[in-house]
Amino acid sequence: GNVIMRRLDSIAGSISGAVALADEYTSLNARLALVAGSQYNVAALNDMIYKSAQRARGGYMDMAKAVASLSVNARDAFPDPRKTVQFMEGMQKLFVIGGASKENQQFAAAAIIGQRSSAGR
Repeated sequence: GNVIMRRLDSIAGSISGAVALADEYTSLNARLALVAGSQYNVAALNDMIYKSAQRARGGYMDMAKAVASLSVNARDAFPDPRKTVQFMEGMQKLFVIGGASKENQQFAAAAIIGQRSSAGR
């Protein structure tokens, strides 16, 4: 009885995790569409972000969130999302070299976004 219940709980957890990830990805793509313009451009931007994250030894979702946030919130400083990807790749490489934790990376990215937003306006 307990083994079956634990396995069912595990399956339910996996399913809810997959649904949450799909929701997060859908939301992220909607934000990227705001800066990319067309669905074709979103696909190209996603590909660019993925390759950039691989080169920087970072995660795709983290890189894509940072690019979307910086592109939306600091549009004056980063009018071209391709430049935003290049900038965030450089930042990610510095984070990896410096050994920054994921929490420190997110904090630093938020600070950069805040600075760029105020500088761009």
